Amino acid sequence: MSAGATYKWIQQNFSKCPEDADEEVIQMYARAYLWYAVSRTLFSDGIGRNASFMWLTLFAEWGYMHSWGSAALAYLYRQLDEACCRTGKGASIGGPMVLLTIWSWLRIPVGRPIPMKEKPWDDHGNSRLRAPTWAYLWDNTEVFHGESEECYLRYTNQIDLLTPEKVEWEPYGTRGNVGTGVWFQADLNRKCMQEAHLWRIRAPLICVYAVEFHLPQRVMRQFGLFQETPPPYKDTSIALHG
Repeated sequence: MSAGATYKWIQQNFSKCPEDADEEVIQMYARAYLWYAVSRTLFSDGIGRNASFMWLTLFAEWGYMHSWGSAALAYLYRQLDEACCRTGKGASIGGPMVLLTIWSWLRIPVGRPIPMKEKPWDDHGNSRLRAPTWAYLWDNTEVFHGESEECYLRYTNQIDLLTPEKVEWEPYGTRGNVGTGVWFQADLNRKCMQEAHLWRIRAPLICVYAVEFHLPQRVMRQFGLFQETPPPYKDTSIALHG
């Protein structure tokens, strides 16, 4: 296929690496696994059946340093923009939908599941790198039951009726206390705060063909944190090159 391979084909041919495989074969299976993983999670398309060859080229060399987070945001922003313009029964959206879902549940009380009793966290040997992220807040919720079409109409009506006081504007904590007000008892994964110095960066986010600008000052105005005289612009592009 010219555009990519089906997920089913990848599973059938690369689901288990032979035990007696040499180094070259092991790396081939590793590339296939990463190709499958990023295609289904970070850069999924609306069809949900194929892994694009575009992402496979990113694993041609192991030494490249890619900014996966900024690339995923660029891809998601482009998908959101295109989805708003799509009509008809075939309309769809792609990108890291788990990220978008968690973002929405933390801020908007529409379609939010009901959390249940927190499950014990397996600390995997007490490693802070395996500690939970904010998504763990929704690890155990009540099972949803309902008709999708009816729920869609109900959700759109509720979103139309949203007022500012119903939105959680600072779900991660107030300024100076970000990351300290988590609901669960386990320690927050340290990677959640590792790049806090980049949260307000003004730069283009690049994911192969998708280039979207990160403009946090537009949000900062809501909190009175943005100065109208910005500092001199520096080229701090965060790029994922295909």
